[in-house]
Amino acid sequence: MKKVVSCTRDKLKKIIQTNPKIAIVYTDKSCPACPGYMKIVNKAMKNNKKIKLVHIELGNNKDSCEKTADGHKITDTPTLLYFEKGKIKRTIIPTGDTKKDVSVIQNLGS
Repeated sequence: MKKVVSCTRDKLKKIIQTNPKIAIVYTDKSCPACPGYMKIVNKAMKNNKKIKLVHIELGNNKDSCEKTADGHKITDTPTLLYFEKGKIKRTIIPTGDTKKDVSVIQNLGS
């Protein structure tokens, strides 16, 4: 997994365009549910070599990261955006049911 610290729109756009399948997880330093959700995402994506996983933690570089998140209409964290060929195919917000969340993430790209 690639953790993006500096996330300008241009940098993220390039990452999205150069990877046919990509999952971007937005978290926030102040979000109590985010560390647990990242564990779920990492577990679910562990054996998935077809989808590139990128983690953007808001609050590291507030200005550029939050502008990027605003461009993707991120209103809550954690949120996972799944892209295929540069277009958002799914927006996933955790349900609180670990088994269901793992299953949803494992089935991305199917």
